[in-house]
Amino acid sequence: MAEAQPDPELRYRPVIYQLLHVSSLMLKTREHYAATVGVTAPQFSVLTAIRESPGTSVGEVANPLLVSGLFVTTEVGKLVRARLVHEQASGRDRRVAGLFLTDEGVVRLDAVEALCRAANA
Repeated sequence: MAEAQPDPELRYRPVIYQLLHVSSLMLKTREHYAATVGVTAPQFSVLTAIRESPGTSVGEVANPLLVSGLFVTTEVGKLVRARLVHEQASGRDRRVAGLFLTDEGVVRLDAVEALCRAANA
């Protein structure tokens, strides 16, 4: 009698479960940082992207975050109303606005930066 062969995909299950666990922890961490800053988790990601690349466009924020430009536009509008982000027309193309943190946006992200560095270490 031939022995049943194990499903080869099953050997990857532990890695998949570990990745799901790490992903869950990362999302919870982002939610904690966002709450500290006083924004939603997606808004925290947008703020971080703008901080990392001042003057960036909506599309340049959307692509690495794997979200639509419309979603980023909506969130940026909320961040502008909260006075954490401001838009400035590009010198190259007036149809494209560069995104920048306001002084308040910088202050709020600075307040959580030490927490982020400690967690990353």
